[in-house]
Amino acid sequence: MLSKLIDWLAGRPRPSAPNAPQNEAPAPTPPCAPFDPELLNAARLQWQLGDWEELTRLGLEQLAEHPERARLALLVGMAHVQLHDQMNGRLWLRRAQDWGAAPVLVAQLLIGGVYNTLGRAALLQRRPRQALSHFKAAITGVEGDAPAASQLRCAREFARLGLPDAYAAAALPLERGAPHELATANAPLELAAASPPPPCAGIVSYAQNLEDVMLWRALGHIEEGQYVDVGAGHPRADSVSRGFYERGWRGLHVEPAPAQTAALRTDRPDEPVLAAMVATAAASAPFFVVLEANGKSTAQRAMAEDYQATGYTVSETAVPALDLAGVLQQCRPGPIHWMRLAVEGAESEALAGWGDCPRRPWVVLVNTQGGVTGTSAWEAELAARGYREVYSNGIDRFYLARSHWHLRTAFSHGPNARDNFALSGQGGRFASHASR
Repeated sequence: MLSKLIDWLAGRPRPSAPNAPQNEAPAPTPPCAPFDPELLNAARLQWQLGDWEELTRLGLEQLAEHPERARLALLVGMAHVQLHDQMNGRLWLRRAQDWGAAPVLVAQLLIGGVYNTLGRAALLQRRPRQALSHFKAAITGVEGDAPAASQLRCAREFARLGLPDAYAAAALPLERGAPHELATANAPLELAAASPPPPCAGIVSYAQNLEDVMLWRALGHIEEGQYVDVGAGHPRADSVSRGFYERGWRGLHVEPAPAQTAALRTDRPDEPVLAAMVATAAASAPFFVVLEANGKSTAQRAMAEDYQATGYTVSETAVPALDLAGVLQQCRPGPIHWMRLAVEGAESEALAGWGDCPRRPWVVLVNTQGGVTGTSAWEAELAARGYREVYSNGIDRFYLARSHWHLRTAFSHGPNARDNFALSGQGGRFASHASR
């Protein structure tokens, strides 16, 4: 009976030959283009949380060359089914089967979808505990499980069904670890699937434009995290990493300007500092050091000439060039929680050197104060790797990896008194004015 249901949902006739092999699946086509290695994890999380709308935004161009395309297509297809879009559900399920989806996984997802429907029915009948039990059954055994995922899915379905806010707040049972604000239906639907980071003590800000405050809001609950600061500059003045360093984080710095490199190595003897610039490929390249200003040195000759025309002293030198893939591979094992690119107009060249390196920082911060041209090119590089912009302060743009999209609420507004941060006095003109 279940096999008939699978074939019906896929819009596919049953095979007429009774002895035809049923369990043989065509070998998936090996990928021939770069793919996002975090895409499956992100899709699994969206399935667990019942974020059907986000799942259905995945398109054929993102999945066609992915080595896990069969599993991804199943998740997308069942998300369409949960949104009552049977036509697209059948289309994606057919693709999943053509790409070699295991029949047992198809069956698990179908059963999970049935339990989800039963959970919605229980909510409409004002039986939240029974609904929660159904949502647990829908998640358990289907693409794994996650803490509090059933409560989060239940909260989302409360909102989707438009149930009364007071009833949702009073009736939805909570388990240990389930955020209360995510178990109510009065939260916006987009926020219901997000996981705001736990509150943490504030940070001492050294950054030019309070970039470290924004990053700390999202990531400060992590102990001994890791960062990559490309174009790190001075170890304290305008430093995005110094506040994190003082809280026990450690990372890797890339800085081609000799004076800043020496200062970093003196101030951070327990962190690696690469005296190089980041470019499309490893080589040696000209670099223009702006002597009177921290953070203005650049690999762009035209930009250096503009600085010189306005009175700065510019010195040309040759420095080693590393591609971004090589930089990321030198980081210690484990997650890279944030990466900052301050490369003064060379954003496209730097990101093009990422290549097929699978390491994906959770947050990528791009400093654009150098008068960036060709923005769409480097944004496309980030988008191709699964990043979306979540915040901009006019100088810096923050991009969040799809696999950690649940942290997006941390970037919904700028720094404020609730962030409980202190100013070091070494954070540039903006921070100096803010401290007066």
